[in-house]
Amino acid sequence: MKTVKPLKSLYLLLFVNHRKPLIYALFFTVFTVLFSTGLMAFSAYIISFSALMPSISEIMVAITLVRFLGIGRALFRYVERLLSHNAVFLYLSQLRTKLYLGVSHLSSEAIVNLNRKSAFNLLTTDIENLQDYFLRGILPLISSFFIWGIASIGLWQINKIQSILFFLFYPISTLGIAWIINRFTKRASGQFTLEKKIYHSDFSSYADFHGLLKWQGSKTAKLNGINQQSTHMENACESMNQGTIIANNFQQFLINLHVLLTIILGLLLVTAGSLKGIWLATFVLATFSLYEAAPTVLTFFQKTDACDESANNIISYTQLEVPGACNGDKKNEPTFEISKTTDGHITSIFYKPLTFNFQLSDFKIDFPAFTLESGKHIAIVGPSGSGKSTLASLICGFYGEDSHRELSEYFSVVNQEIYLFNDRLVSNLFVKEDHPNLTRALALSGLDPLYFVNTNPWIGEDGVKLSGGQRQRLGLARALLRDKPFLILDEAFSGLEPEKENEILQNLLHRTNHTLIWITHRLVAMEQMKVIYVMDRGKLIASGTHATLKSTCPLYQSLLEQ
Repeated sequence: MKTVKPLKSLYLLLFVNHRKPLIYALFFTVFTVLFSTGLMAFSAYIISFSALMPSISEIMVAITLVRFLGIGRALFRYVERLLSHNAVFLYLSQLRTKLYLGVSHLSSEAIVNLNRKSAFNLLTTDIENLQDYFLRGILPLISSFFIWGIASIGLWQINKIQSILFFLFYPISTLGIAWIINRFTKRASGQFTLEKKIYHSDFSSYADFHGLLKWQGSKTAKLNGINQQSTHMENACESMNQGTIIANNFQQFLINLHVLLTIILGLLLVTAGSLKGIWLATFVLATFSLYEAAPTVLTFFQKTDACDESANNIISYTQLEVPGACNGDKKNEPTFEISKTTDGHITSIFYKPLTFNFQLSDFKIDFPAFTLESGKHIAIVGPSGSGKSTLASLICGFYGEDSHRELSEYFSVVNQEIYLFNDRLVSNLFVKEDHPNLTRALALSGLDPLYFVNTNPWIGEDGVKLSGGQRQRLGLARALLRDKPFLILDEAFSGLEPEKENEILQNLLHRTNHTLIWITHRLVAMEQMKVIYVMDRGKLIASGTHATLKSTCPLYQSLLEQ
């Protein structure tokens, strides 16, 4: 089966789902140009005929016709814009909804590769590229073909030579020049698109980490790189603009040449007596006005190239496919069994052996079967890069098929990096100020409930107004308010002093009917864990209590000494 290109499939969907308003819009576009042509033609006729000093009654019909054509042209233009823009905007709004749903239902592995800048560009820039392509690319091109055909047939009835001239000159002056110029500017266009992406990425990084760059003394170097990237982008843009200017000039040359040939042809016809002299200006201006839509076609191929990648992105995400996303081993994805009491409370989760690997990576998780029991605390320890965080993601169903998403309903997770919104503190906890467990959650997290609830400060973008430790404790409070039976702490207190870390851990360990899964390379409160799993290079190398591992596992002894 032949694969339809992404861009082609998108505009096919547009015309299939919104064909009636688009057909009407094309109809009104064509008639707008024809009315404009008639307006110019009869205006020229009135001026030419008035030179013969006729009575007003002899030109009254032509004057009335000009008024009719002028009003009709404005009305058709308005209706055409209304129908075409409404159809395209409605289609793109539906596409945006599909995109949002597609991104929100991506597998967790795919979401890891979709950063917020990519998602934002997908929902804004890519959609806007399509909007420009449909309204200023596809629709003008199709209407131009109709005008070409209708005008060629109409002119054939008047004068066959003029019809042949228009039949040859019109496609060359529109699509032909657009294709030729695109071949010359294709490299510059591709370079501009690439440089623009790099520039946006570099500038976003500079804006996000301005303070860090300043502290590290690399602000100037980063800014110089952005300026250099801007220069490259401007050079590519200038090359494209030069091509557009050449195309416009060459198009005007061909149009003027066509008009000149029309004038010569008209003079020959007048001399031969086949055409009245008062119709000569009408003959010429009608030809010139038929090119009204010609300039919009010049950038068609450039718009097509610019939209190819946008269309590919949109099709990929609406189909829930992400090229290059990391995927787990589908044959060995984790399976589990959940045990509950008669009243619905979870008692344990049994995991069969967990295996997982990322695409294009040799690193692999290989973990034996084990059971998480409600109320029993465990620890997963090991050096950095041993696979602890990936294992935690497997445990709570972050990686895997849709069926594994059920696991996420039983887990709250606190990572080392906490994202906070540019809002007030309580709003970042996703609860209202009168939530019954708010005070307790803040207290368990080591935050002053009296201060934070009463003041409810604005914390800035990504919590910039809070310290690193406060941000992590706020993330913990957010997890506690979710109130799930299993709480995963993945290096959650790296920004805290050991004394504060131990204090918060003790608060959490004394919660009844809740399981704590403590992931760390700093061995704190290990004596209070029912079982400790020691990992290295993605594998479990030892497990047991603190006392057992302290005397039998060299890696654990090394971590304990550190």
